[in-house]
Amino acid sequence: MKVFRLTLLLPLLAVPPPLFAATAPAPSPAPASSPASKGTAVRTAPAPVAPKTDPNDVASLRAKAERGNVIAQYNLGLAYAQGRGTAVDRPEAFMWLTIASQSGSTGKALDTLLTSMSSEQIAEGRRRLEAARSANPFLRPPPPPATSAPSVAVIGRAPATSPTPSTAPTPGVPPVAPSCE
Repeated sequence: MKVFRLTLLLPLLAVPPPLFAATAPAPSPAPASSPASKGTAVRTAPAPVAPKTDPNDVASLRAKAERGNVIAQYNLGLAYAQGRGTAVDRPEAFMWLTIASQSGSTGKALDTLLTSMSSEQIAEGRRRLEAARSANPFLRPPPPPATSAPSVAVIGRAPATSPTPSTAPTPGVPPVAPSCE
């Protein structure tokens, strides 16, 4: 069910390209002495343009994450870890990815982030995590599932008989009087 919800929400979280995006400048015509003028075409690939993210996107993610949206918590942690729309802040990324992980997210970003963090950054992330959880009830970890005593059922075996004799008469068997020896 979580995978189904995730596939429905991911297109909504993707940032579409701006309608009036600035395009790369057109290449200037090649000078007469260049190889392009001698019949061999030289093509250069346009420089990759980094996707622009609006700070409002991070603010929107934060608002959703603070209300308990696990996908927004995970994506906000990724934004802080990778510097998308905000400055790289590993302790903040640790906080959001930990909350998402403890709420059921199965992404591996937290494991990857922990390999690049110092012990001071992890300690700072834990401090921020505790402060956020004490201030916001939506960020508290879910309670552990209640465990009940497991019922043991053995298939193919007869039920155990009690060691005490039964007082009910058995049909067809005469009652036996206790002996006093």
